[in-house]
Amino acid sequence: MRSDIKSYNVSGMGCSASALCIDLAQNLLRVHKNSNAIVLSTEVLSNGWYSGKEKSKLLINCLFRMGSAAILLSNKKEARKNAKYLLLRTLRTLRAFDDKAYFSAIREEDSDGKLGVTLKRDLLNVAGRGVIREVGKGLRLGEREIEAALMTLHRFGNQSSSSLWYELAYLEAKENVKKGDNIWQLGMGSGPKCCSVVLKCNRPIFGEYEKGPWGDCIHQYP
Repeated sequence: MRSDIKSYNVSGMGCSASALCIDLAQNLLRVHKNSNAIVLSTEVLSNGWYSGKEKSKLLINCLFRMGSAAILLSNKKEARKNAKYLLLRTLRTLRAFDDKAYFSAIREEDSDGKLGVTLKRDLLNVAGRGVIREVGKGLRLGEREIEAALMTLHRFGNQSSSSLWYELAYLEAKENVKKGDNIWQLGMGSGPKCCSVVLKCNRPIFGEYEKGPWGDCIHQYP
């Protein structure tokens, strides 16, 4: 990349990295006028793969799947006309100060010196339907509100931080997003971390799903 392009790596932020980066990009765009920011969100299995024998570390190998998304943010005046969404607000919460929370999921070596992620029993049913339903229950959400998360998990598995954008693409494919609607994205990661992103739909979104991840299968879902 050119020398005048700034890049940041937040790969250690886990499943909340994408929402966290939206917050980072928003703050950067407040400082740098007439600029663009691109967030590249992905789950790379090879980096976290565990080849040892400890059961508490093997679970990670079964939970995650490959996935990626790219999000373009801009503060240029001309971008407002074509932008799908307006970024209204972001909020980041971290509980790493609590030892019980911090050690619920931690990367460490096993007795043979092999690196892996240990998941404690204190953690919710990681990356599965259980955690989606528990969070939904706590927020008093109905089946309609958690449908996108459940269907994304069913179709693509857990893609870590990029799952947020597959879920948004699901809502778009179902044409459930109308101009003026507010959308709350909730990115949760180990630590635990919780990052909120609030978007406002800026224009009608119709017929674009064919270019997205749900183009060949959205008719199979409720």
